[in-house]
Amino acid sequence: MERTEEERQIPWTMMMGVLGGRLVAISGFLIFLSFVLAQDGIAFYAFIAFAYIITIPYSLWMRNQDRMRRLAPLQFLVDLVFVSGLVYFAGSHGHDFLILLYPLIILSAGIILPLKQTIQITILSIISYTLVILLMSQNILVEYPTNGISDALVATSGAMILRILIFIFFGIASAYVSRRCDYISKKEKQFREITQVVFENVKTGLLLLDSEDKIIMANDRACVLLGRDAPGLIGKSFSTIHRKPSEIKDSDSELRGGSDYFRRSDGSVFPVSIEDADLTLPSEAVPNAKAKPNTLVDARILNFNDLSHFLRLQSQTRQLERIRAAANMAKEMAHQIRTPLTGISGAVQLLQLNLKNPMSHEAILKERTDLYLQIIQETTRMDKVIQNFLDYAEFSPSDIRELIHSDFDREFSDIGQSK
Repeated sequence: MERTEEERQIPWTMMMGVLGGRLVAISGFLIFLSFVLAQDGIAFYAFIAFAYIITIPYSLWMRNQDRMRRLAPLQFLVDLVFVSGLVYFAGSHGHDFLILLYPLIILSAGIILPLKQTIQITILSIISYTLVILLMSQNILVEYPTNGISDALVATSGAMILRILIFIFFGIASAYVSRRCDYISKKEKQFREITQVVFENVKTGLLLLDSEDKIIMANDRACVLLGRDAPGLIGKSFSTIHRKPSEIKDSDSELRGGSDYFRRSDGSVFPVSIEDADLTLPSEAVPNAKAKPNTLVDARILNFNDLSHFLRLQSQTRQLERIRAAANMAKEMAHQIRTPLTGISGAVQLLQLNLKNPMSHEAILKERTDLYLQIIQETTRMDKVIQNFLDYAEFSPSDIRELIHSDFDREFSDIGQSK
């Protein structure tokens, strides 16, 4: 079973709504401040504080949402356009500190994106800031007075270089954050890959249970034996598939002799052998464990095999042994029947001779009586031999033929599955 990291399934409409909601919240707060604190520089300080407060937790949350991270580049492009526009239209009016919003974008990129994309966002931020300064110096879109506060923002090349250096410094810090976050993510991924490799390379059914006996991992073999896919097993209680022999009805399974039974998705039951062991694993190694990071998870790994074929072969072996014993008994019985038949044949021959010999009436009666008794004894002896054989031999030719046909059909089906 090929499994990647479990993705939190967030609809695309919801993801776009989250991105738009954040942008609307920041813009709405800016508009609100412009009306409440008009012509007051503290409004922009409050706006910057609000932007930092809402963006950093948002970035941390977004990092844990695998599908949301795909939209991170789009978010940062929108943020760069938004901040560049804000700096361009409001930065010349004594609010050049709005440039501090660029480091916010750079730090957020370090939290969410890998190192290469973090460096790209840093470079884009520097380019965006430089373009804003060039546009302001050329009076494009908005005509700034030649003298005034805008000169300090536009004409001071030293300040511009200093700010670019500040951006580079934040880029380095963001790259460090990205490396550390990637290290943690890679460590978690390695733990999970090791667990999955162990699960996938075991040729028996494997289930990983949490402390509440709920299934949190299942390998391919377990899914095949249980007739379910992995999502259909994960989160299920172990008791929903496990049955004890006392819970099995005669109609549930034709194979008896197992100490444990599992129930498939279609309701059928099959015998299994179970071996389990208690484990303590890092939470990072268990994809579906509901545990805090950097904690240990108490789990139980369960290894099971389907005993249906084994018990079927065992039953057939017993039947074949009884057939073989019956055949041997038939040979012995033939010898045992031959002896009383010989005795009966001899007694009858003596009776024939007795009829031809002239003897006294009493002697004839006595000899005939002895011969009759001998015939009865040998007949009774032969009847007991046959009765013992009938009591032991329970197989008719049709039973033997059915057993042979079922064995051939099963062997051919196994060969077809192996191909």
